[in-house]
Amino acid sequence: MRRILSVFLIICLISGLFAACSQTVDELDLFVSDLAAMEHYSFTAVGEVTFYTVGASQVPLQYMMQGTRTSGNTSATLYYTDAGGRLPGLSLVYANRTSYLGFVPFVQGAMDQVYAIHGALDLESVFEDSGYLEYTAVSLEDFPLDFPVLAAGLGAGNRRQILSNEGIHSLTVSGDQLHPGVLVALSDPFELLASLNTLAFPPSFAPEVSPVRSPLLAGELSEYTLDLTFTREEDANVFTVWITLTAPGLMTITADVVYREASASAIAPPQDAVDLATFQAGMYAFHEMQAREIFLIESGFDFIYDLPELQMVGHDSESDLLIPFYMEIGGESVAVSLMEGASNTATEVSVFSFTPSMSLSYTTLDAHSASLTMALHVLQTLDLDAFDAENFQRTAMRLNAHNTAAVNALYYDDLHVGRTLHIYVLQNLEDSDYALFLSVVVMIDNLSFHAVAVLDELGFLIGIDFMEYVTRAAEAE
Repeated sequence: MRRILSVFLIICLISGLFAACSQTVDELDLFVSDLAAMEHYSFTAVGEVTFYTVGASQVPLQYMMQGTRTSGNTSATLYYTDAGGRLPGLSLVYANRTSYLGFVPFVQGAMDQVYAIHGALDLESVFEDSGYLEYTAVSLEDFPLDFPVLAAGLGAGNRRQILSNEGIHSLTVSGDQLHPGVLVALSDPFELLASLNTLAFPPSFAPEVSPVRSPLLAGELSEYTLDLTFTREEDANVFTVWITLTAPGLMTITADVVYREASASAIAPPQDAVDLATFQAGMYAFHEMQAREIFLIESGFDFIYDLPELQMVGHDSESDLLIPFYMEIGGESVAVSLMEGASNTATEVSVFSFTPSMSLSYTTLDAHSASLTMALHVLQTLDLDAFDAENFQRTAMRLNAHNTAAVNALYYDDLHVGRTLHIYVLQNLEDSDYALFLSVVVMIDNLSFHAVAVLDELGFLIGIDFMEYVTRAAEAE
């Protein structure tokens, strides 16, 4: 449709070029004035972004928005279409100068994709009757596209360059003549999705925060061009705008909006909105429950809240079995215990201690609930299919009462080295945003007296009976 219209416009504009240049009547100002005076209207907006560079695959290629606006308030539904097809609708409400997002169907759709293998839990089980988010990061005041506001950023001097023919008006503006607010307005729908995804997912899953706006505003504005075409059906009081922003080497953004005068009911704010902190807390709770569900499905075991408080750092060992090693975590120096006489190596976020009988490795992780951090870390990093082994057995995950510490064990028959035991210990560090993850690997068939003594000593200092897991692994068939 856009291509057919473009051909039509070229024919019309060429035929009327000399007669239509430098019109004494400012068509744009008149168009803007009449549109701004229309207090009640419905609208349909369609937008698309096409990237010239790789790295923005998580941004939707298209959006479509339909809704009504009355007395400065807006009610609409926004649909995105990405490479996988059309996403569930996102309800938008702007009322009493506040923005609201009806997030449940949309976020549920995203969760259904992410957790498709095991099936996503019901998001409503977390938020119950709270279906809207009171949102301040992106204002919906100018959605879908407040053309009078956008036109003000085109610059008064550009208006004399409008070409007109048969009621269709066209204007091309150089990027260095555009107010940055024009670029912001055109990127707003894409930023809304990126912003919502950032809130709905843990940091390790979230897409880039500003995949459209940041590169757009940082680009060479003098090379940009904005092509604007607008028309009006006076009898029906219908206003149509076509906009193309071209940023060479970066992207092209198009936006087509139709405003149609219509009566509309009053728009009120939703009664069940949650604030941002409640939304994020709910999403963390959702991912935690989802991680537990996945863990249970894949392992077949339960969570047991019987773990005492642990002490993984700052040990005071009086034996010659362990030595302290200082890790830099969140700007603080934290002492962990390594094996004396072992091969000890370190990176920025981990340290590894190895002997033929057993190994210890400490890794720094971002801290959430211990059950969530443990489940996600173990399930994502330990792919059982990659092991040349059999007879896998995993214990239940033990948790403390505050869900700040966790222990889990896996044992199996390694076809090369014999019976092998993995013990995983995790503890959120006090007054910190980090957790410490310890992996203990024990070669049961090659376990030395020295290794047994180390396990006894380390377990005593941390607060775990490691030998209980060794005995269980050794006796299991």
